[in-house]
Amino acid sequence: MKYAKYTYIEHLAISPNLRGKNYGSKILRDFCKDNKDTILEIDNPIDEISIKRLQFYSKTGFKLQDFEHIHPPYRQEYDGHYLKVLSFNRDLSKEEYEEFNTFLKTKVMKYSENRD
Repeated sequence: MKYAKYTYIEHLAISPNLRGKNYGSKILRDFCKDNKDTILEIDNPIDEISIKRLQFYSKTGFKLQDFEHIHPPYRQEYDGHYLKVLSFNRDLSKEEYEEFNTFLKTKVMKYSENRD
């Protein structure tokens, strides 16, 4: 989703039968050529799969950001959850992070059950 200065990737998924063939890396690199200010979120890297996910994004040029980030819930019966923010090829300033977080809460989440 394109918003002002940056592009937000909500989810990137590759079919299981196509994984391990570098399609994900190729797609992401090509995408970021035209969308240099791209932001995405991942689960905290605490187990094997989440650590591999961080390694994948890091190898494609994304940098882990050091912000305390809680993604709002999409459904009313759930709480928000902690995620890590990554940005393509550079660090975000606090102001840029706050702008992204506001965008997430006001634009992306307006399509959820928890919209205000």
